[in-house]
Amino acid sequence: MGGAAAADGMSATCWFFGLELHVSQQVPIGLIHSSYGGSAVEDWMSAEVLGDGGSATACPGAVTSSMGLPTQQYNGQIRPLLNTTIKGVVWYQGESNAGQDALYSCRFGQMMADWRARWHAGTGGGTDSNFPFGLVQIGPHQASTPGRGSDSGSNATFAIRMGQTDDFGYAPNSAWPRTFMATAFDLANPVGTKCFAGCVHIFNKQAVGHRLAVAARRSVYAEDVVGAGPVVLSALPSNDTHQTVTIRYELGGSKGIQLRGGYGFEVCYLPLNASQSWPCPDSSWVNATIIGSSADTVVVTSQHGPPPGSGNIIAGVRYGFDDMPSIFYGTGPAV
Repeated sequence: MGGAAAADGMSATCWFFGLELHVSQQVPIGLIHSSYGGSAVEDWMSAEVLGDGGSATACPGAVTSSMGLPTQQYNGQIRPLLNTTIKGVVWYQGESNAGQDALYSCRFGQMMADWRARWHAGTGGGTDSNFPFGLVQIGPHQASTPGRGSDSGSNATFAIRMGQTDDFGYAPNSAWPRTFMATAFDLANPVGTKCFAGCVHIFNKQAVGHRLAVAARRSVYAEDVVGAGPVVLSALPSNDTHQTVTIRYELGGSKGIQLRGGYGFEVCYLPLNASQSWPCPDSSWVNATIIGSSADTVVVTSQHGPPPGSGNIIAGVRYGFDDMPSIFYGTGPAV
């Protein structure tokens, strides 16, 4: 890239991602920027794979027409590139499909498989048939205030973030092993800026690019770096009263959990013999307090739940369930 003029119109996230790979791998990194603001995943799928939402091979569900004509971005911006050998893809999209979970997972999974097969064929085998796919879990974008998951914005955002990972909440995972991921839900723009609540454009492109790069360095280039935050392995209630929960994490290469505050954990209470199953209703979630921790565990309880002996037990735990759980609100995340 020959200076600032040549970078005009280039994705800043993509550029910072490529720059870190260039520095860390000490090899030239070529970048192809292909994007369109406000597009849905359907816009980037081939017509053969997308179908009409009702055929036998198509994902069952309505087709989002954010651009007016699904598949047009695939036809205009992806198909012409299929003869170009590539190492992998970074995908940053999801806001236009907010509220979708299983449907997005289905279509995104089909799109990845289709792109891999077509790029492999189009380059005569020069592109790996299972090339890595990086993705950015969408950041805060609802025009709402921090609400501990109680508003529709948080629920819609949670759904698409899970849809972006085939319901695992992280990547790579067993369903999509050749993926890597950067989170962005803690990167809300500072209060007072012109684009704050309800803004899909995160100003801190360096952070998103860096998170993508370290994830790729760990999962694609096999570097011994911390490529992701801690991933939950288990959440077990206390054996006696079920009034505390111990969350155990897989650390992803880090040396251990670092507690920076108490914000973000919630628990839900249900009657011991309740017929209600997961998910807990919104009204049953209350703020939780951290009462213990180790290198790979955090123990939480709540001072806001029903008293012991009431017949109600902790039935679930969640963390950061908010469209905008950001340090810019003066409530830094706990881990």
